[in-house]
Amino acid sequence: MMKRTSNVCTVLAALAWATTPVAAEGLDAVTRPSQDVTLSFTVPGTIAENCVPDGKPAVKGKELVKLDCSVEKATLDVLLATRESNKARIEARVAQRDEAVVKLDRTKVAFKGGGATELQVKEAELEVKIADIQLKLENLDQVKNDKELAKAEQELKRMILLSPIDGRVEESFVKAGESVDRLTKVIRVVNTEKFHVEVLVPLTMARGLAADEGQRKSAAVVFPDGQRVEAAIEHVRLETNAGTDKIGVRLVVPNPAGRKAGEHVKVEFPTSEGQAPAPAPAAPPEKTTGPDAGPGKGEH
Repeated sequence: MMKRTSNVCTVLAALAWATTPVAAEGLDAVTRPSQDVTLSFTVPGTIAENCVPDGKPAVKGKELVKLDCSVEKATLDVLLATRESNKARIEARVAQRDEAVVKLDRTKVAFKGGGATELQVKEAELEVKIADIQLKLENLDQVKNDKELAKAEQELKRMILLSPIDGRVEESFVKAGESVDRLTKVIRVVNTEKFHVEVLVPLTMARGLAADEGQRKSAAVVFPDGQRVEAAIEHVRLETNAGTDKIGVRLVVPNPAGRKAGEHVKVEFPTSEGQAPAPAPAAPPEKTTGPDAGPGKGEH
Protein backbone atom coordinates (compact mmCIF):
# COMPACT_ATOMS: atom_id res chain seq x y z
CA MET A 1 0.00 0.00 0.00
CA MET A 2 2.83 2.37 0.91
CA LYS A 3 4.71 1.65 -2.31
CA ARG A 4 1.60 2.32 -4.44
CA THR A 5 1.12 5.70 -2.72
CA SER A 6 4.74 6.58 -3.47
CA ASN A 7 4.30 5.77 -7.17
CA VAL A 8 1.19 7.98 -7.38
CA CYS A 9 3.09 10.92 -5.89
CA THR A 10 5.87 10.46 -8.44
CA VAL A 11 3.40 10.49 -11.35
CA LEU A 12 1.63 13.61 -10.03
CA ALA A 13 4.94 15.43 -9.69
CA ALA A 14 5.86 14.55 -13.28
CA LEU A 15 2.49 15.81 -14.54
CA ALA A 16 2.93 19.06 -12.65
CA TRP A 17 6.27 19.67 -14.36
CA ALA A 18 4.87 18.77 -17.77
CA THR A 19 2.11 21.38 -17.42
CA THR A 20 4.36 24.15 -16.07
CA PRO A 21 4.48 26.99 -18.72
CA VAL A 22 7.92 27.56 -20.21
CA ALA A 23 8.83 30.54 -22.42
CA ALA A 24 10.42 28.37 -25.11
CA GLU A 25 7.24 26.40 -25.73
CA GLY A 26 5.46 29.47 -27.06
CA LEU A 27 2.06 30.93 -26.38
CA ASP A 28 -0.80 30.82 -28.87
CA ALA A 29 -1.82 34.09 -30.52
CA VAL A 30 -3.28 35.52 -33.73
CA THR A 31 -1.88 38.31 -35.90
CA ARG A 32 -4.05 41.38 -36.38
CA PRO A 33 -3.61 44.50 -38.55
CA SER A 34 -1.69 47.22 -36.73
CA GLN A 35 -4.34 49.70 -37.91
CA ASP A 36 -7.95 48.75 -38.54
CA VAL A 37 -10.63 51.45 -38.89
CA THR A 38 -14.29 51.26 -39.87
CA LEU A 39 -15.70 54.60 -41.00
CA SER A 40 -19.24 55.97 -40.90
CA PHE A 41 -20.98 59.19 -41.86
CA THR A 42 -22.34 61.39 -39.09
CA VAL A 43 -25.20 62.53 -41.34
CA PRO A 44 -27.74 60.46 -43.31
CA GLY A 45 -27.70 60.55 -47.09
CA THR A 46 -27.34 58.70 -50.39
CA ILE A 47 -24.00 57.27 -51.54
CA ALA A 48 -22.84 59.17 -54.60
CA GLU A 49 -19.45 57.51 -55.21
CA ASN A 50 -17.09 54.87 -53.84
CA CYS A 51 -13.79 56.51 -54.71
CA VAL A 52 -11.55 53.53 -53.79
CA PRO A 53 -12.63 49.96 -54.65
CA ASP A 54 -12.06 47.01 -52.31
CA GLY A 55 -8.44 45.86 -52.21
CA LYS A 56 -7.03 49.11 -53.56
CA PRO A 57 -4.61 51.38 -51.64
CA ALA A 58 -6.06 54.06 -49.40
CA VAL A 59 -3.98 57.18 -48.85
CA LYS A 60 -4.25 59.17 -45.65
CA GLY A 61 -6.30 62.33 -46.19
CA LYS A 62 -7.69 61.22 -49.56
CA GLU A 63 -11.39 60.69 -50.39
CA LEU A 64 -12.90 57.23 -49.92
CA VAL A 65 -16.68 57.68 -50.18
CA LYS A 66 -18.94 60.63 -51.01
CA LEU A 67 -22.58 61.31 -50.25
CA ASP A 68 -24.84 63.11 -52.71
CA CYS A 69 -24.30 66.76 -51.75
CA SER A 70 -25.91 68.63 -54.65
CA VAL A 71 -28.25 70.57 -52.34
CA GLU A 72 -25.43 71.49 -49.96
CA LYS A 73 -23.26 72.65 -52.86
CA ALA A 74 -26.08 74.86 -54.16
CA THR A 75 -26.45 76.40 -50.70
CA LEU A 76 -22.71 77.01 -50.58
CA ASP A 77 -22.76 78.69 -53.99
CA VAL A 78 -25.55 81.03 -52.84
CA LEU A 79 -23.58 81.99 -49.74
CA LEU A 80 -20.45 82.61 -51.80
CA ALA A 81 -22.40 84.89 -54.12
CA THR A 82 -23.92 86.68 -51.11
CA ARG A 83 -20.45 87.29 -49.70
CA GLU A 84 -19.36 88.99 -52.92
CA SER A 85 -22.54 91.07 -52.93
CA ASN A 86 -21.92 92.08 -49.30
CA LYS A 87 -18.39 93.18 -50.17
CA ALA A 88 -19.77 95.45 -52.91
CA ARG A 89 -22.37 96.95 -50.55
CA ILE A 90 -19.71 97.58 -47.91
CA GLU A 91 -17.56 99.42 -50.46
CA ALA A 92 -20.59 101.55 -51.40
CA ARG A 93 -21.30 102.36 -47.73
CA VAL A 94 -17.68 103.34 -47.20
CA ALA A 95 -17.90 105.72 -50.16
CA GLN A 96 -21.17 107.20 -48.84
CA ARG A 97 -19.61 107.77 -45.44
CA ASP A 98 -16.57 109.45 -47.00
CA GLU A 99 -18.89 111.68 -49.00
CA ALA A 100 -20.85 112.60 -45.86
CA VAL A 101 -17.60 113.47 -44.02
CA VAL A 102 -16.49 115.73 -46.88
CA LYS A 103 -19.90 117.45 -46.92
CA LEU A 104 -19.70 117.98 -43.15
CA ASP A 105 -16.26 119.57 -43.43
CA ARG A 106 -17.44 121.92 -46.16
CA THR A 107 -20.56 122.86 -44.20
CA LYS A 108 -18.47 123.69 -41.14
CA VAL A 109 -16.18 125.93 -43.22
CA ALA A 110 -19.20 127.64 -44.77
CA PHE A 111 -20.75 128.12 -41.32
CA LYS A 112 -17.63 129.92 -40.12
CA GLY A 113 -17.84 132.25 -43.12
CA GLY A 114 -21.54 132.78 -42.67
CA GLY A 115 -22.45 130.73 -45.73
CA ALA A 116 -24.31 128.00 -43.79
CA THR A 117 -26.60 127.81 -40.83
CA GLU A 118 -26.18 125.83 -37.62
CA LEU A 119 -29.06 123.62 -38.70
CA GLN A 120 -27.22 122.69 -41.90
CA VAL A 121 -24.15 121.74 -39.84
CA LYS A 122 -26.25 119.46 -37.64
CA GLU A 123 -27.89 117.92 -40.68
CA ALA A 124 -24.44 117.17 -42.15
CA GLU A 125 -23.29 115.64 -38.84
CA LEU A 126 -26.42 113.49 -38.81
CA GLU A 127 -25.69 112.27 -42.34
CA VAL A 128 -22.21 111.12 -41.19
CA LYS A 129 -23.73 109.31 -38.23
CA ILE A 130 -26.29 107.56 -40.43
CA ALA A 131 -23.54 106.55 -42.87
CA ASP A 132 -21.53 105.03 -39.97
CA ILE A 133 -24.55 103.01 -38.80
CA GLN A 134 -25.30 101.77 -42.31
CA LEU A 135 -21.65 100.69 -42.73
CA LYS A 136 -21.75 98.89 -39.38
CA LEU A 137 -24.92 97.02 -40.41
CA GLU A 138 -23.32 95.92 -43.66
CA ASN A 139 -20.28 94.65 -41.74
CA LEU A 140 -22.54 92.71 -39.37
CA ASP A 141 -24.32 91.14 -42.34
CA GLN A 142 -20.94 90.10 -43.69
CA VAL A 143 -19.96 88.50 -40.37
CA LYS A 144 -23.24 86.59 -40.34
CA ASN A 145 -22.71 85.46 -43.91
CA ASP A 146 -19.16 84.30 -43.13
CA LYS A 147 -20.44 82.14 -40.24
CA GLU A 148 -23.17 80.62 -42.41
CA LEU A 149 -20.56 79.98 -45.10
CA ALA A 150 -18.24 78.25 -42.63
CA LYS A 151 -21.14 76.11 -41.42
CA ALA A 152 -22.06 75.13 -44.97
CA GLU A 153 -18.45 74.18 -45.73
CA GLN A 154 -18.31 71.99 -42.62
CA GLU A 155 -21.58 70.29 -43.57
CA LEU A 156 -20.12 69.60 -47.00
CA LYS A 157 -16.98 68.08 -45.46
CA ARG A 158 -19.13 65.77 -43.32
CA MET A 159 -20.51 64.27 -46.52
CA ILE A 160 -17.08 63.05 -47.63
CA LEU A 161 -15.14 60.27 -45.87
CA LEU A 162 -11.38 60.74 -45.92
CA SER A 163 -8.97 57.95 -45.09
CA PRO A 164 -7.41 58.51 -41.65
CA ILE A 165 -4.56 56.07 -42.38
CA ASP A 166 -2.44 54.68 -45.18
CA GLY A 167 -3.49 51.14 -46.02
CA ARG A 168 -5.92 49.21 -48.17
CA VAL A 169 -9.69 49.14 -48.42
CA GLU A 170 -10.65 45.81 -46.88
CA GLU A 171 -14.40 46.08 -47.39
CA SER A 172 -17.07 48.52 -48.59
CA PHE A 173 -20.39 47.94 -46.88
CA VAL A 174 -22.50 50.12 -49.21
CA LYS A 175 -22.70 50.88 -52.91
CA ALA A 176 -23.43 53.98 -54.96
CA GLY A 177 -27.13 54.81 -54.91
CA GLU A 178 -27.80 53.20 -51.53
CA SER A 179 -29.08 55.26 -48.63
CA VAL A 180 -27.30 55.22 -45.29
CA ASP A 181 -28.24 56.45 -41.86
CA ARG A 182 -25.83 58.24 -39.54
CA LEU A 183 -23.19 55.98 -37.96
CA THR A 184 -23.96 53.13 -40.39
CA LYS A 185 -20.80 51.19 -41.28
CA VAL A 186 -19.63 52.38 -44.69
CA ILE A 187 -16.04 51.29 -45.33
CA ARG A 188 -13.18 49.49 -43.57
CA VAL A 189 -9.48 50.30 -44.07
CA VAL A 190 -6.62 48.21 -42.67
CA ASN A 191 -2.84 48.48 -42.57
CA THR A 192 -0.78 45.27 -42.37
CA GLU A 193 2.70 46.71 -42.85
CA LYS A 194 2.97 45.73 -39.19
CA PHE A 195 0.92 43.32 -37.13
CA HIS A 196 -0.41 43.64 -33.62
CA VAL A 197 -0.35 40.46 -31.57
CA GLU A 198 -2.24 40.32 -28.29
CA VAL A 199 -1.24 37.44 -26.02
CA LEU A 200 -2.13 36.45 -22.48
CA VAL A 201 1.07 35.76 -20.56
CA PRO A 202 1.30 34.02 -17.18
CA LEU A 203 2.02 36.62 -14.55
CA THR A 204 5.22 34.89 -13.46
CA MET A 205 6.51 35.05 -17.03
CA ALA A 206 5.35 38.64 -17.62
CA ARG A 207 7.36 40.14 -14.76
CA GLY A 208 10.16 42.25 -16.17
CA LEU A 209 8.78 42.45 -19.72
CA ALA A 210 7.89 46.15 -19.39
CA ALA A 211 10.79 48.60 -19.42
CA ASP A 212 11.38 52.33 -19.77
CA GLU A 213 10.85 53.96 -23.17
CA GLY A 214 13.62 53.00 -25.57
CA GLN A 215 14.40 49.87 -23.56
CA ARG A 216 11.46 47.69 -24.48
CA LYS A 217 12.29 44.02 -24.61
CA SER A 218 11.53 41.85 -27.59
CA ALA A 219 9.91 38.49 -28.25
CA ALA A 220 9.93 35.99 -31.08
CA VAL A 221 6.85 35.29 -33.18
CA VAL A 222 6.86 31.95 -35.01
CA PHE A 223 4.57 31.59 -38.03
CA PRO A 224 3.00 28.28 -39.16
CA ASP A 225 5.62 27.84 -41.90
CA GLY A 226 8.43 28.17 -39.36
CA GLN A 227 9.40 31.79 -40.09
CA ARG A 228 10.60 33.55 -36.95
CA VAL A 229 10.22 37.32 -36.64
CA GLU A 230 11.48 39.49 -33.82
CA ALA A 231 8.67 41.55 -32.32
CA ALA A 232 8.78 44.55 -30.01
CA ILE A 233 6.77 44.56 -26.80
CA GLU A 234 4.61 47.65 -27.17
CA HIS A 235 2.39 47.45 -24.12
CA VAL A 236 1.99 45.37 -20.97
CA ARG A 237 -1.38 45.84 -19.36
CA LEU A 238 -1.63 47.01 -15.78
CA GLU A 239 -4.41 44.61 -14.82
CA THR A 240 -4.38 40.83 -14.88
CA ASN A 241 -7.10 38.84 -16.58
CA ALA A 242 -9.66 37.94 -13.92
CA GLY A 243 -9.38 34.39 -12.67
CA THR A 244 -6.44 33.33 -14.86
CA ASP A 245 -3.40 34.98 -13.27
CA LYS A 246 -2.44 36.09 -16.77
CA ILE A 247 -1.78 39.55 -18.14
CA GLY A 248 -2.25 40.95 -21.63
CA VAL A 249 0.83 41.88 -23.67
CA ARG A 250 0.70 43.59 -27.07
CA LEU A 251 3.50 43.04 -29.59
CA VAL A 252 4.34 44.93 -32.77
CA VAL A 253 5.49 42.54 -35.50
CA PRO A 254 7.13 43.73 -38.76
CA ASN A 255 5.60 42.29 -41.92
CA PRO A 256 8.08 42.82 -44.77
CA ALA A 257 6.91 39.59 -46.44
CA GLY A 258 3.39 40.97 -46.85
CA ARG A 259 1.69 38.14 -44.98
CA LYS A 260 -2.06 38.17 -44.40
CA ALA A 261 -3.41 38.99 -40.97
CA GLY A 262 -5.26 36.33 -38.98
CA GLU A 263 -2.58 33.64 -38.88
CA HIS A 264 -2.19 31.58 -35.74
CA VAL A 265 1.32 32.00 -34.37
CA LYS A 266 3.44 31.05 -31.38
CA VAL A 267 4.97 33.76 -29.20
CA GLU A 268 8.19 33.03 -27.36
CA PHE A 269 9.50 35.31 -24.63
CA PRO A 270 13.16 35.19 -23.66
CA THR A 271 14.00 34.21 -20.10
CA SER A 272 15.80 36.75 -17.96
CA GLU A 273 19.56 36.96 -18.46
CA GLY A 274 21.18 34.01 -16.82
CA GLN A 275 17.84 32.56 -15.77
CA ALA A 276 17.04 29.01 -16.79
CA PRO A 277 13.55 27.58 -16.92
CA ALA A 278 12.30 26.48 -13.54
CA PRO A 279 13.39 22.89 -12.73
CA ALA A 280 10.81 20.18 -12.41
CA PRO A 281 9.44 19.82 -8.91
CA ALA A 282 11.26 17.00 -7.19
CA ALA A 283 9.31 13.87 -6.40
CA PRO A 284 9.03 13.12 -2.70
CA PRO A 285 11.21 10.25 -1.47
CA GLU A 286 9.61 6.84 -1.39
CA LYS A 287 8.06 5.86 1.87
CA THR A 288 9.68 2.90 3.58
CA THR A 289 8.06 0.36 5.76
CA GLY A 290 9.38 -2.34 8.00
CA PRO A 291 11.45 -2.52 11.12
CA ASP A 292 13.88 0.21 9.93
CA ALA A 293 11.14 2.78 9.72
CA GLY A 294 11.48 5.18 12.62
CA PRO A 295 8.81 7.21 14.31
CA GLY A 296 6.91 9.40 11.91
CA LYS A 297 7.99 7.37 8.84
CA GLY A 298 5.59 5.48 6.70
CA GLU A 299 1.88 5.70 6.50
CA HIS A 300 -0.38 5.40 9.49
